Amino acid sequence: MKVVNATNEHFSEFYNTIYQSVCKNISAKVLVIGIASGGLPLMEGLSHFLNSKGVNTISQEIICRRPTTKLKKNNPITSKLFHSILKILPTFILNYLRVIEHNILSKRRVSDIAREIVFNGKMPREQFDAIIVIDDAIDSGYSFKSVFNYITENVKTKNLFTAAFVITQNKPVFEPDFYYIKDVLIRFPWSSDAK
Repeated sequence: MKVVNATNEHFSEFYNTIYQSVCKNISAKVLVIGIASGGLPLMEGLSHFLNSKGVNTISQEIICRRPTTKLKKNNPITSKLFHSILKILPTFILNYLRVIEHNILSKRRVSDIAREIVFNGKMPREQFDAIIVIDDAIDSGYSFKSVFNYITENVKTKNLFTAAFVITQNKPVFEPDFYYIKDVLIRFPWSSDAK
């Protein structure tokens, strides 16, 4: 599988597609929800892009995790060592490691289905002209599907849209309304192995 480095130009094209399709005729309130952690930089970027086009946005973070995930802090020494090693490895090795990781994580298990949703802050109770839920990548699709279901049950809107920069697997259980690229792995500027 190919690994592509995401650029600001890619992000602008992605944001513009969403703007042209969803927000071009909206100037009132749009809620942009970013799925932590990879979706947060995209949430910020999309909100900034829409604001520059005259669209009034409110940004909100949502966390989606497996129930078995423990909230633990990484050992700062191990984390620093890991990041230092990634910074010195050649790109072809980093790409190879990404493909191996993707292949391991692509094996769906029953335990992958359940998700716990945590809405960071207060759940918005006001009406929005549109809600856009954004994440960096859809792999199996279980996380995005869980977030989508949670939002449709808890937030009032006539227009709910979903966006992911990349879809990495064939036939995920959830496909977004918008995506930039498919069937590749993306190295984002905020990725651990970004150079």
